[in-house]
Amino acid sequence: MKYDFDRVLNRRNTGCMKWDYLQTFFGREDLNSMWVADMDFMALPEILSPIIDRAEHGIFGYTAKPKEFFNAVTDEGFWKNIQTQCCGISESALLLR
Repeated sequence: MKYDFDRVLNRRNTGCMKWDYLQTFFGREDLNSMWVADMDFMALPEILSPIIDRAEHGIFGYTAKPKEFFNAVTDEGFWKNIQTQCCGISESALLLR
């Protein structure tokens, strides 16, 4: 799947520390903000879709984490897939960790 990392998003006036607090932290706003690891591109559809589905449910009480949650965060194959397909890290580079 191809992702659009070239689309420029205006993050100013959204509560974004990276852009909205330049004046507060550095005394000026005309800086190229590279001081914090905050991404200026949309979240991937694989991230947005479940969040939207959950929000459309409309109930935000206390919930338990399903077994699939724990399987996802502990499954090495899942993370290898994310790193190689999404982030472009070669499988051989993953072996170096």
